[in-house]
Amino acid sequence: MSSTDVTPQALDHIGIRDLAILLVKHFGHHQGRFQVAIGFRVGVGQVHIGDPLPGVMVGIEGVMLAPVSEGIQGIDVVDAAEVNPEPKRKRKQAALIL
Repeated sequence: MSSTDVTPQALDHIGIRDLAILLVKHFGHHQGRFQVAIGFRVGVGQVHIGDPLPGVMVGIEGVMLAPVSEGIQGIDVVDAAEVNPEPKRKRKQAALIL
């Protein structure tokens, strides 16, 4: 194989649940239940491939965390208290007076 040949390879992968955990930590949430939500934008119009046809284009607008009610279960729902617990505060030692 020459140096100009490029073979497509799989990129690193992150699952939806892992993405939710990453976002909970990134945004500093320590309480609440969340899942990943993906926003889409849809555009419609004619597509010209030979004869004009009706067409649709879909774009990803963004990725966000959506709060989830207590009763909702799902494989991608994460509890911030479990995946990003509040850091424990160190007790200050009293100064010794001699």
